[in-house]
Amino acid sequence: MSNKIIVCTFTQNPYIDEEFNRFKQFIADQTSEIELEHTTSSEEDIFNQLISDKANILLLPLHKVPITLPVGITIGALSERKEMREALIINQESYDDNEDFRIRLGATIAVQNDRQRYQIAALRSDLVFKDNKNKADAFFDENLDNIPDNKVIVRLNPKEFVPEPGYGVFAWLTLVENIEMRKLLKNIHHKETAEQTNIERKVYKANIDPELNFLGAYAYYGQDGHAHLFTNAMYKGRFVSKRLSQSTNANISENLIEAVKSITVNQ
Repeated sequence: MSNKIIVCTFTQNPYIDEEFNRFKQFIADQTSEIELEHTTSSEEDIFNQLISDKANILLLPLHKVPITLPVGITIGALSERKEMREALIINQESYDDNEDFRIRLGATIAVQNDRQRYQIAALRSDLVFKDNKNKADAFFDENLDNIPDNKVIVRLNPKEFVPEPGYGVFAWLTLVENIEMRKLLKNIHHKETAEQTNIERKVYKANIDPELNFLGAYAYYGQDGHAHLFTNAMYKGRFVSKRLSQSTNANISENLIEAVKSITVNQ
């Protein structure tokens, strides 16, 4: 193995810094002969950093990692799931503690994608959607470091407002052929997180119905050891919300897909 390991990311936040430092400490505990370097790239070019040997490892939010990975690239390790909830940023004058999502009736809201749009519209049909967050009363945001004083943060429960698969988890990726790096990453791999996020990602991967569009998946294990899986989806143009619990995780993703397709959709 080279005496330098280059880790590349495309985003910065305290959580990803914490995960990088965890790996840095692990390396320091093993040897003083390996130097760790942290570089950045654009999101569009991130996988090319591995393919072109500009980096040895990628450190990415798992919800940004494609369900089907590029050829020759693999996930070598996953972090423990962080306490990261999707957040709504609301103007103080538009905050209402009595309403769902804490947004006043008739307010405007900026969304980033259809997953957010369809989920919030299903519960709050009074909200008006805007493309520009600077012209909206509320907007979704993952960068919570610099929130102005006149804003309020509302963190969303993933069991209710379902995030993308792997949200709150960070993935360490490397080349399939880099056996040494894969063995190294195995030491920082969080197995329980992998079991949960595999369930979430499989919901998307196993779906072959063109009329079924999942709007998020979230899995966790209860204190009784049962697997619990939540999803929101659009099926045949209608919004569907479903929770499935099993004593084991066997076929839970496939069972959820069938349950969503058989549910009686509220008009």
